[in-house]
Amino acid sequence: MRPPPSKAGSPALDLREIGHARGLRTWLHRGDGDRLVVCFSGIGPDLSAAQGYDFPQIATRNGQYTTLFVADTERSWLNGEGMLDDLAEQVTRIAADAGLPIVQTLGYSMGAYCALILGGLVEVECAVAYAPQFSINPAVVPDERRWRDLRHRISQHRIRSVADYLNAETRYVVFHGGLPRDRLQRDPFVATPNLMHVIFPEWGHSVAPALRGRKILDPVTWACLDGNVEELKQLLSPLSPTYHGGDLVGRRPNKSSPKTSRV
Repeated sequence: MRPPPSKAGSPALDLREIGHARGLRTWLHRGDGDRLVVCFSGIGPDLSAAQGYDFPQIATRNGQYTTLFVADTERSWLNGEGMLDDLAEQVTRIAADAGLPIVQTLGYSMGAYCALILGGLVEVECAVAYAPQFSINPAVVPDERRWRDLRHRISQHRIRSVADYLNAETRYVVFHGGLPRDRLQRDPFVATPNLMHVIFPEWGHSVAPALRGRKILDPVTWACLDGNVEELKQLLSPLSPTYHGGDLVGRRPNKSSPKTSRV
């Protein structure tokens, strides 16, 4: 896949595919910043074709950050055999080889779910999750009717829910719409000092597209990654979201050694 055309005023990105095995397709952009951003793709608009990478300019901060783009081409929400181990190994190795002391994650929908899962596999400083599923496991959300065809393709649900992968060290910023249809995936999230839950009362699942349409998805994401809660709330003020938890989300990254695997 070729890199997409850059926005006006944005640098061209040198995105190269580095792997495609056991359902994980990965691309890497090398920047000169102090962190590795891992950006996960959602299910994509065309279920008959493999996904590409999502949010290239946002995740790399217009080329500044080294970024690993990950697509679960089986659309299994990382339930494929060996996926979790392969992902943890690849992230740990890239961060160590580049001497990057900070790992942060980003995604929308299935990609947001994966962004939350990674913090249970390796040390993640911050995860930004737009409309993540809490679970796609039928044993946990038996009444969920969305993504039914994709969920039925999963031969073994190795992941019960994101709750099993959250921790007390990672900063989490989780965005959801407040409409009733999203309650099964939104309401199980528990706001904590290190998990800020931002809810837009009048919106549904399409949180990231809605923010992009208002031309604030880029700065909102960067404010989250930077721990700049004041700027985040200023950007979102016209939309009147509600905020739950997250007293520690405003702390800024301050790490000096590459990340290590939790598995």
